[in-house]
Amino acid sequence: MASRAFWALAVYRFGRWVYERPGHPLMLAFRALYVLLFEAGRLLTKTSLSARSRIESEVWIAPRGEVFISLGARVGRGSMLHGGNTLGVGGRPGARGHPQLGERVVLAPGASAVGPVQLPDGSVIAANTLVGRSLPRGHGWTGIPPKPVPAARIVLPTPQRFDSLRKEAASMYPEHLRLHRKAPGRDAVAPQLHRQYQLDRR
Repeated sequence: MASRAFWALAVYRFGRWVYERPGHPLMLAFRALYVLLFEAGRLLTKTSLSARSRIESEVWIAPRGEVFISLGARVGRGSMLHGGNTLGVGGRPGARGHPQLGERVVLAPGASAVGPVQLPDGSVIAANTLVGRSLPRGHGWTGIPPKPVPAARIVLPTPQRFDSLRKEAASMYPEHLRLHRKAPGRDAVAPQLHRQYQLDRR
């Protein structure tokens, strides 16, 4: 049976088709159908993909973990969202906006971006990282605020064995903490990660 991410993307594609054809004689009926499918899908799949967002081809979304993509966000071709991800509106008054992800961007479990931020092609965002300002280049990024690390050092779940987002995320905390011990400004973040790791082990 198809995963819930598959159904969420299918409803999203249908919504895009509906809103791109405003003059169709049956559009009111199609819009009503889309709204019903969207609300039902949001409750059942725990995934909210606005039809006003831009999700390009070959995007993979994990079958576990909630995903929220706001109406003005963009997810570039070939990107991967491993679950527990939010791409939400934010920013200062007068400069609010939505995240724009380039191509082949990878968000590990719990990674999120808020506001009018740019994530360049090939960026890899580590677990539980929050991006609140544009990143200068495609690279590995970890922490709050994000610090650059080699992308190869960021631990990611293998999609074929993605059975439990909670277990996968918990397995990443030790590596995440180790990276923070070597990064500037680590003292404010590492204790929080350690507490979360202890909770997830229970």
